[in-house]
Amino acid sequence: MTDLTNLKKITSFALSSLKGKEVILPSDYFNSFIQSSKNIIDFDNLNDIYMFLEKDFHEISKKLSHLIKETTFHTDRLIKAMEHNEIDIIEEVKIELKNLQKEIDELQSQLYCDQLTGLNNIRWLKEVFLKNETFVSEGALVFIDLNNFKQINDTFGHIIGDAVLRFFSNFFKQEQKRFITQYKHDFHIVRYAGDEFLLLIDKKDLKFITEEINKIQKILSSKYLVIKKDKDEKEKIKISFSFGVSLFKKGEDFESILSSSDSNMYINKKENK
Repeated sequence: MTDLTNLKKITSFALSSLKGKEVILPSDYFNSFIQSSKNIIDFDNLNDIYMFLEKDFHEISKKLSHLIKETTFHTDRLIKAMEHNEIDIIEEVKIELKNLQKEIDELQSQLYCDQLTGLNNIRWLKEVFLKNETFVSEGALVFIDLNNFKQINDTFGHIIGDAVLRFFSNFFKQEQKRFITQYKHDFHIVRYAGDEFLLLIDKKDLKFITEEINKIQKILSSKYLVIKKDKDEKEKIKISFSFGVSLFKKGEDFESILSSSDSNMYINKKENK
C-alpha cells in the first residue's frame, strides 16, 4: 500500500509542476499527478493511491458527521434544560460540548498540518490567512526555496530528502520562537510545495525582514544534518536556502504577491551561487 509520505511527495510535485498556470483544469492536475507518481512509485501501484485517498476522505467525513450530530444533539439538550432550569443537565451538557470542541480542534489541527514537517499546510493558508485568494491582513511574505534539494534527493534518496525537510522545518520553528519572543510579531511558517516554504510576518518593513532572514541564513550555514552511511561512517549534509520578500496589504491578491516574492527569491539564488 502506498504510504502517506509518498502521497504527500506526489501531491507536492504535481502542484509544483502546475505553478504559474493561470487556469488549472482537472485533467491538467490528473496528468501531472500521474506523471509525478511515476517518479516516486511503480505505476502499477497507482490504484493504491486512490484507495488511500478514498479511505482518508471517508475517515475525515465520518469524524465530521459524528461531531455535527453530537453537537446538534447536545445543543438541543442544552436548550431544553435551560427552558426548564435543569442545572445538573446544563452543567453536564457544557462538559460534553467542551469535549466536542477539543475533538473539533484536533481534527482541524490534522487538516491544517503538513504531516511530514508539522508546519502549516496550504489548506491553513487558504482558509485562515486568505479570503477569496486575497490577504485578510497586512505584512510581509517570504518565499523560501531550499538550495540543491534535487541533488540531495538524487544522491541520498527520498528518505534522506525527507529528513532534510524535517531538519530544516525544525530549525525554522526555533527561529520562529526566537523572532516572536524578541520582536513580538506574528511569524507563521507554511510548507507550500516540496522544498518550498512561505513565511508570513505581520510587519511591513522590507529592510528589517530582509536583514532578519539574512541572519537566519547565516545561522543555518553553521549547521549540518548528520546521516549514517554505514555502521562506522557518517556524513554531514549542508543545508541552505534562497529567499525573496514582498510586502502585502489587506485585500491584495495572493498570487501576485507570491509571484513577486518568487522572482525576488531567484535573484537571491543567483547571488548565492
